[in-house]
Amino acid sequence: MRIKKGLRMTKTTKREIRFGDRPWAARRDFQRFLGVYLLDRASGIYIDQDTPDHDRRLISATFRQMPVDLQRLCREYEVTFSTCAHCTASGNSSAFYGDFSGSKESISPHIEMSSASLTPDLVLPHMTHEAGHLWWRTLPHEARRDYSRFLGATCPPETVEVTEYAHEHFLNSLKAATTGVDEGCSECRRRRCQDVWTEESFCETVAVLHVPAHQSRRCDSTVNLPSRRQAIGDIAGLRIGSANGGPTH
Repeated sequence: MRIKKGLRMTKTTKREIRFGDRPWAARRDFQRFLGVYLLDRASGIYIDQDTPDHDRRLISATFRQMPVDLQRLCREYEVTFSTCAHCTASGNSSAFYGDFSGSKESISPHIEMSSASLTPDLVLPHMTHEAGHLWWRTLPHEARRDYSRFLGATCPPETVEVTEYAHEHFLNSLKAATTGVDEGCSECRRRRCQDVWTEESFCETVAVLHVPAHQSRRCDSTVNLPSRRQAIGDIAGLRIGSANGGPTH
């Protein structure tokens, strides 16, 4: 069941986001996520007013190709979008930001996409991945716990994840799990590595299921994608595509 109570639905065509609306943007390099965002009527999302027209059209069209439930959730939480050259403020091709430690009003989610992501082959899987973070973060604790247990039960040490990015986090989790406290790995760090792998694997799997031709998909992956699709639907409540892995439009 999705969390909807208390969300603010608005039809305003212009949002001016200040620090009081987005406290997590206190970091200097995050302050670029403050400012004016304009409603894109075709998609129902808000895009930074300084976004070039070509990027604005691409974001709008791509958003409408994501799984419909991800689109709906992004609109409910009024996710804003912006673009940048080279890499995001967090140092990635694309990134998701938000503060989930307080009230729903303080989350103020944002997706930033760099020029590296704004290419025909990557823009849809990368946007789907970032929107997947919002889905994951707004799941009930029990659903996140159950999906984490599912991953643990279906990923032996020899597993090859769906993408290299997910695989790196899987290996980090394995290493942390087998490193003792006396070797510098605390229980807190082990849990953190497990949580990061679980979330990033979830988002990468959603992207690969929705865009089977995703160029970052590992051809040697040992993951049972139909099983993951079923788990993502049954545990996380997100239904993606058809039984043969086709994208949802």
